[in-house]
Parts: sequence; C-alpha cells; structure tokens
Amino acid sequence: MKKILLTFVGEQDPISEKTNEEGSIVTLVRHLKPDIVYMFPTVKTLGAKNSTDKNARDTEDWIKADFPQTDFICMPISTDPTDYTSLLTIMKQEVKKTLKQIQREFSDSYELHANCSSGTPQMKTTWLIFANTGLLPRVHLWQVANPQFKTEDRITEIQGAFIEEENIIVRAQRYAQNLMFYSVIEELAELFKISIYHDRRQKAELLKKVFEGYARWDLIQYKEAYEKLNSARGKIAGTMDMKYLEEILDKQLRVLSELKRDETIENTHNLVDLIYNAKRRFHNHQYTEVLARFWRIYEGVLYCHLLTTYGVNPRNLKSSTNKNNLKKLEAYNTEDIRRNSLTLYSADTILSNTFKDQVLAKLKKETVMIDRGISKQEVNIGDTMNELRITRNDSIVAHGMTPVSYLDANKAVLVMDKMLNIFFEDTYYSSESVFPINKEIALKTCECLLF
Repeated sequence: MKKILLTFVGEQDPISEKTNEEGSIVTLVRHLKPDIVYMFPTVKTLGAKNSTDKNARDTEDWIKADFPQTDFICMPISTDPTDYTSLLTIMKQEVKKTLKQIQREFSDSYELHANCSSGTPQMKTTWLIFANTGLLPRVHLWQVANPQFKTEDRITEIQGAFIEEENIIVRAQRYAQNLMFYSVIEELAELFKISIYHDRRQKAELLKKVFEGYARWDLIQYKEAYEKLNSARGKIAGTMDMKYLEEILDKQLRVLSELKRDETIENTHNLVDLIYNAKRRFHNHQYTEVLARFWRIYEGVLYCHLLTTYGVNPRNLKSSTNKNNLKKLEAYNTEDIRRNSLTLYSADTILSNTFKDQVLAKLKKETVMIDRGISKQEVNIGDTMNELRITRNDSIVAHGMTPVSYLDANKAVLVMDKMLNIFFEDTYYSSESVFPINKEIALKTCECLLF
C-alpha cells in the first residue's frame, strides 16, 4: 500500500523564517513517512507575481537528507494563489490528472493524504473543497499547527462528515423511497469509493449487495435475489448496530425461499408478489407495465384456481388430475381444447359457465371506486374489467399503440387488490408470508448509513 501526500508549497516551506521551525510539509512527512509527495508550487506569471517553485526544490532537498527513499513529483501551477476561481479551476484539472496517474500505476493499492496547512488560505481550503465534493476519494486531511501557538501534538487529522458523503446518503435514501434500486446501487458504489470512514465503506458495500438483491427481485429473478440477500445476511450476522437489517432480511429470505422454489408455475406466492411488483411500477409511473401485470395476474389467478380447486391443468389439459371435471370441458369445443391448453378467455368462460365458480362470480359482483379524473364513481368490477380489456387491446400491451394513462393503471391496481383479497385472502393479508419490498422497507434498509 503506497502512501501518497498531496501538498501546496508555501513561503514557510521547508523552514519558516519567522519561527526558524520546519514548515508543515517537512513536519507532515516526518509524521506520515509517505512514499510519494506531489508538490504544487506556484510559478510567476502575469497574473501571479510570487513563486514558491524554489521553496519546492529546497523542501525536496531538505527531506531527502533524512528520507532518501521518498519520491517527489513537482507539478507547478500558473495561477494567482489568492483567486479561488482560478485556483479551483486549475487544481481540478491537476488533481484529476494526478489521480489518473496514481490509479494507473498503483490501481487501488494506495492511501491518499493532503496537507491543509501550506500555502495561502485559499490553497489550504482547496483540499477541503475537493474532499467535500468527492473529487479526492477517501483522502485523509491533515493540518499542522503553527509552533508559535502549539509546541506539542501539532499534527491533527481533520475529521468530519464531508458534504458529498452526506449528499450521497440523502440521494440514496430518496432513490430507495422511490424504489429506484439501480440508482441506489450507483450512489452506494460512489460512497464506497470516496468515504474516508472504513465503517461507512463497509456498510455501503453491504447495502449495495442488498439493493442488488432488491433489483433482481424486482426483475422476478428470485434465485439471484435470494443469493444476494443471503450473502448480505451472512455478513451482518450478530452485529448489534445492524440487527434491524438482519430482521428485515430474515423475513425477505423466507419469502424468497418460497418464490424461488418453482418460478415457472403460478402459485399464491408468486402471484401475490407480482401485485406488489405492479404497485412498484405504479409508484414509478410505469403505467403500461402495470396494465401488463394486471392481465398476467388475472390469467395466473384463474389458472391457479382451476388447478387447485378443480384439478384441471389449463396449460396441459391431458395431465389434469380430476378426470370428471376434464370431461365437463369436452362439451366446451374450442381450439383451446383441441390444442390441450386454455386461453385466459376460455379459463374465464369455463369457470363462469361450466363450473359456475362462486369465487369468480363474487369478484365480478364486487365494486371499486374508480377515479374518473374529475370525480370518483363506484363501478362493478365486471364492467371495470371490460373497460380494462378495451384499454389493453388498444394499447401497446396488446394490439395498439395507445399509451396507458394514470387513470387506467390506477383502475387496474384497484381491481388487482380486490382479486387477490377474494382469491388468496390468507396469503395476501399475512405480512409474514408476503413482506414485500415497498418504499418504507427500502428506506429503512438505508438507515445504517446515518450512523
């Protein structure tokens, strides 16, 4: 691990004419013993009449006498050292160039330090500004007290929560609350990159894995989500400050263990999970996705109901376990029967007309309060589903190019809620068996970053 020091060069380097004491660069080098020192002296220009270029050369010679193994890289800057605008503009370019060189040579195997005591007041605060904005990732900031005022313990590391770190945490929380999982992942990766606090970096890395799991879950990749969350759960086992997250992950892993068991066939677990998936899409204004999920949920609920209640496998009629019910379908002479599978329309019709199913009948008799834009209207669910069928056929979900509106998506969510309540009441209302990723849970997951 290479230790690298970045420093401006002041008029009191390498030794102060006022105190006859070694300046901040020499003092800090004796303390840190860096492998490389990058010095940024000023040179005379039309806009800057003073120069510390000679001070830089003298400082190198002074230090080399005691630390011959230390490498020095001098990078003169042409700017007025009292002009913030000019100084920040030039140093931003120099720092980026320097970091590229360091990363190219040492990859991530280096430790960055900056001297906040040499140079003009504007120069000293430049390092603080760059650390706060994240331009200097994981930098350790140092100040060296004037020996006139402090003779012992003159070297102090500047501690504090940097502005950009706090900004990242705020953004990560906002993205989490808005269920924008990939944006949270990007912010956590940046926090891991720039934070000087080892504990915070560890938490950022851990939460990144959690939100990667949430992102996979949101894509209905249950096995991958389980692996991510289980890995994160293993790393926080027994930690007191993250016990709340351990409890959240335990519940989520129980849900995922059911969801990943059989991802290919409709069941109460994945259909209930799908409605929460649709609600997350609704929250993010993805109304076309909401409508598409509505029809998938409706089809899945009917297929699941046929299989579990009537022993009829709608995807493979010949494999149906209830042969008597299968015979009842023979009178329903359609192409679906001939090809050994049912469409959504056929499943609906068979349940309604052949089996006289009371659960489906109950659903269609229910009402929902529909938002019509200027008013709300209580509408029969059967009629509402006919409206949604027309919307689907005219939209990009099916045969048309019409966009799906907020009102249509909201209508679909209301009907899905009723549908799941009637068909899967126990599962739907059991928080232990559902425990969905919603904005409250996603936001609470980020809680450890605040400490």
